[in-house]
Amino acid sequence: MKLLNYTFSKLAFWQQILAGVLFGLGNELVLTVASALHFRILYLDMIFTFAGSFFGFLPGVIAGLVFNVINGLWEHNLVNQVFFLCQLLGVALTRLLVVKHKNWTFPKLLVLVLLSAVLIALLGGYISAVLFDEIFQTNIQSVIFLVWNLMKDSKSLVNTMILANLPISLFDKFIAVFFGFYIAKLADIFFKKHSQQNNGS
Repeated sequence: MKLLNYTFSKLAFWQQILAGVLFGLGNELVLTVASALHFRILYLDMIFTFAGSFFGFLPGVIAGLVFNVINGLWEHNLVNQVFFLCQLLGVALTRLLVVKHKNWTFPKLLVLVLLSAVLIALLGGYISAVLFDEIFQTNIQSVIFLVWNLMKDSKSLVNTMILANLPISLFDKFIAVFFGFYIAKLADIFFKKHSQQNNGS
């Protein structure tokens, strides 16, 4: 499966910054479209962060940062900037998996999905429970709200929010990782063609 055995190019510094900014805008675009269509069962806020992360730590971090800043200013809610930690964790996990082997295969992408789904659910659930408490309960997605209500009497708030996040996080991160992979692959092909044209001219 050639498409699922791929090694990404090492981008120049300016290309990393450009990719990071564009990917950050991509995250905001996806979220805006999802909101306009009233499709907010999933988070859909890390597709382009993962795309940037396949190229390196810098474009992944820039993508997450640009998205969080724009989203915070757009929704007039700078408090949510703390969720940038979830974006940062996704970038770190992606880069951790390329330390020894730089090629991406289907099993490796699945490992990234599982690690991201569990660890980001843990971090996001902890942030939601500890920092937002009542605020989060009134703005929670419908599926998580249902699970939260089913478990809140028998579990601590922190454990409840973490467990409630897990099923959504698993599906969300599957989409984010695989869509991000193919978006990054298309971007890599573009950068390679651009470099070849410059070298040939």
